[in-house]
Amino acid sequence: MNFIQGGAATHFQQMETLMFVYHCDKCGREVERNNDAVLIDGEVNGFSLDHLMSDRHFLPVIENGEVVCPGSPSRAQYIEGQPKDSRGYSYDPRAEPLYRAAYAKLQLETN
Repeated sequence: MNFIQGGAATHFQQMETLMFVYHCDKCGREVERNNDAVLIDGEVNGFSLDHLMSDRHFLPVIENGEVVCPGSPSRAQYIEGQPKDSRGYSYDPRAEPLYRAAYAKLQLETN
C-alpha cells in the first residue's frame, strides 16, 4: 500500500509525504526537491528510515560563482558533466544508469 491514498504513488511522492527535513546536512541550506540526494539515493537503493533523518544536495550548489555546498560528489559523479569524486570513493559503472535514470525521473516529477 502506498503512502498517498487514492492512487499509485512514486517513490519520490511517497518520500515527499514522509520527509520533514529539508535542509542539507553539509551546508544547512534548504534542499530543493529537484537536487535532493536522499530522494535519488532512495530511488536507486530503496528507501529506509535513514532517509527520514537527513537531507543533502545532490549536485553542487553555486551562488555568485562560488560553491556554497559540494553536494554529494560520490552520487553526482554518475551524472553526465559531473567530475569523478576525488575523495577516493569508487566509481561503479553499473551504478551510472541507475543514478542517471533516478535523477532524470526526479527532474520530471519536480518541475
